[in-house]
Amino acid sequence: MYEGDSMHLKQKSHVPLVREYLKVYRNKMGYSAEYLSRELDVSAVYYRQIEGGQRGKRLPIELVIKLIILLHVEPLEFLKAEASYLSSYEELNGIKKYKKIRW
Repeated sequence: MYEGDSMHLKQKSHVPLVREYLKVYRNKMGYSAEYLSRELDVSAVYYRQIEGGQRGKRLPIELVIKLIILLHVEPLEFLKAEASYLSSYEELNGIKKYKKIRW
């Protein structure tokens, strides 16, 4: 997304939204962000950016699968939490939805 006239285009930034559900699941397991990042084989900075909502809108499927396994969460519960997050993120940032998934 870009805003401004053609001479002064700048990329429109998105407002980050914290993935609170990830913090809740992580804390239930007693894991630190550093521990979980090591288990996921990603840097601690990258994981904190994901949890803090500063790293991309959608999670890579490989990461979703690893999180479900490591956090001992039912897959449907995790996917519903992520879908709710994405819906809130899109609403906060004025992103139009193309397709709504009903559970």
